[in-house]
Amino acid sequence: MTEQVDATWYSGDSREIDVTAVDANGAALDLTSLTTIYSAQPDDGSAPKVTLTNSDGITYTDAVNGLMTIAVPKNRIVTPKGRITRWTHSCRCEDGSGNSVTIFVGVVTVHPSPASPS
Repeated sequence: MTEQVDATWYSGDSREIDVTAVDANGAALDLTSLTTIYSAQPDDGSAPKVTLTNSDGITYTDAVNGLMTIAVPKNRIVTPKGRITRWTHSCRCEDGSGNSVTIFVGVVTVHPSPASPS
């Protein structure tokens, strides 16, 4: 079941996203043997600027019950000074056979950091 996850972030901030992965019937997805991929990119058609996996940046906090935390590092999602930009982001799980389920998609509105003048 694909969920819509929209957010507003500040440029350069780190973020943690707590996720519960569920299947098409709404039951918790057992992540034990799955690979999870999170990606984010500016909403301009360019390639992903952030790609995280359960080997790097995604922690299964309770794999059997589909619980994970995605840790987006500081300064990975940025916007040009003084501009608000839109990014798209998504999370999906894949098994060893290439089958994939999308957990969420969404739009991230990125505002200039309040710590830096525009």
